[in-house]
Amino acid sequence: MTSGESGLADALTRIRAVTPYFELHHGPGEERVGLPTRRLRDPDVAGPLFDGLAAALGTSERRVAVSMLFLDYAAHLWSVALGTALLTGRSADLDPDTLRFRRDGTTTTLHTGLSRPGGTPAGEVLDRQLEPLVAAWSAEVSAGLLWGNAASCVVSTGALLGPASAGLVAGTLSDPRLADALDPVTRRRRSCCLYYRSSTGGYCGDCALTPPAGR
Repeated sequence: MTSGESGLADALTRIRAVTPYFELHHGPGEERVGLPTRRLRDPDVAGPLFDGLAAALGTSERRVAVSMLFLDYAAHLWSVALGTALLTGRSADLDPDTLRFRRDGTTTTLHTGLSRPGGTPAGEVLDRQLEPLVAAWSAEVSAGLLWGNAASCVVSTGALLGPASAGLVAGTLSDPRLADALDPVTRRRRSCCLYYRSSTGGYCGDCALTPPAGR
């Protein structure tokens, strides 16, 4: 194990104590768990996930489930990428061919047999994971909504990581794919994730549909 890999393994151990979203299951055998995340772009793989989540949310609108699954997945990705970058200077490698996705009921987990350093959080999450996923899933829901979800997750992840992550979060949000998704001063979304349209849903703290006093 190289020094970079050793440092990353330590960072992964440290960040998983924040919330379950920050955990990347790694090590021998994890490369056989779930599906390569590249497969999420395949309609035959994503469709059943959407329909299962729609049933769990009590909605007949598939677009609500698409948004919620994307929001959940993006939160996991940003947690790992920003958390490891804060501690080591580089995101964990999130190669869509080696990073694997498992869905157990309504719980998502990420797995990899290779815990190795990658590039920047934006490079790992936006370039390798979310931009191709937005292209694939925007047939179900608007791309602007999905980018709003991605940007909102950066902010919420930064809040959990604390003030030390402020520069990293600001730099990530400056990416053109995210920069227009939030108000630059309030970081309020310009779109809505549609959670309010589920049977038990409501409005998020950064929702574009509610006035400031109601958030």
